[in-house]
Amino acid sequence: MTNRLELNWKLDGFVDEQRYYCSETPIDPLNLPVPKVVLSGDVRTYTDTAIDTGKTYYVAVGSVKNSVEKLSAAMHVSTGDAYFNDVDLLIVADTEANSYIDHSNNARTITKRGSMWLEMHDGKKCIRFDGSSYVSGNTTNGSLISAISALSTGDYTIEIIAAYPAAQTGGARLWEIGTEDANRTAILPAGTGYNGELLLNNSVKASYSNIYFDGVLRNHTLMRKDGVTAYYVDGIKIAQTTDAINISADTITIGAALVFNGPLQGWMHALRITNAARYSETGFTPDSEFQKF
Repeated sequence: MTNRLELNWKLDGFVDEQRYYCSETPIDPLNLPVPKVVLSGDVRTYTDTAIDTGKTYYVAVGSVKNSVEKLSAAMHVSTGDAYFNDVDLLIVADTEANSYIDHSNNARTITKRGSMWLEMHDGKKCIRFDGSSYVSGNTTNGSLISAISALSTGDYTIEIIAAYPAAQTGGARLWEIGTEDANRTAILPAGTGYNGELLLNNSVKASYSNIYFDGVLRNHTLMRKDGVTAYYVDGIKIAQTTDAINISADTITIGAALVFNGPLQGWMHALRITNAARYSETGFTPDSEFQKF
């Protein structure tokens, strides 16, 4: 998918040339930036593909005749998220007031349970999960719980920017959809005596030995596209499996299992669920930040 900003305008009379201005800061008519491109006098449309999603751009067109430039009114355009309408859940750690809320249009209530706090880690504000010990019933292990739309059999993308500092308790997970007994889908980090596992509908579909016990924040993505589900770390494919499973569960638990097994020790900067395949299935550069709506 190519990012693009399409413009068209009207112009009275003939001019020698036109100058297209595009800036991430407001345009000062008395101190114009260098034009992004110079166009011929008869052009009335332009497509700018050198832009990024999730930013605000200020644009204007100047018409030049006999070395005198007349500037159009400046406009600002937010490129936003191409999957805006498909984002189902979005949590971004930023301030104490709104680090535990759903920033998507659904604005769901997030249940905060057990021991966790906010702190800076690896250059980003994060939720710190204190998975120091297993407690039966998981009522004190740090976790966030939210309703989601059932993923069903369609394409989806689940991303979590997270880090863990040391070997996890067996069964710890970055997140889990469903419960230990029904419709469970999860990514389990590799731990002492355990391989990392991709669980789909309570079944181990793929395992991997990559261990990231270094405290570095990484993008962990689970994506299903055209019947293939793959797990990626920073856009690099780690494991995949064919998948026609109907994921009917409508609850996600972040940072620990809902009712059983070990809690997560680590940090989470953000989590996003998109009801579409957001990236290329062969590999990709993931978004470093998730736009809040």
